[in-house]
Amino acid sequence: MIQFPLTHEDLSFLTGAHRVSITRAMKALKEAGKIILEDKLLILPALEPAS
Repeated sequence: MIQFPLTHEDLSFLTGAHRVSITRAMKALKEAGKIILEDKLLILPALEPAS
């Protein structure tokens, strides 16, 4: 679980990506179940190792 006040704009600045790209990537990760966003928390669920 990660708690920090970074906006999509902050993440775009840190990664050198456009803000819209960050928003799309976060949406795709959420839909794929790779991340869970709750309030200001970013939760990285335990993943099964690749076979």
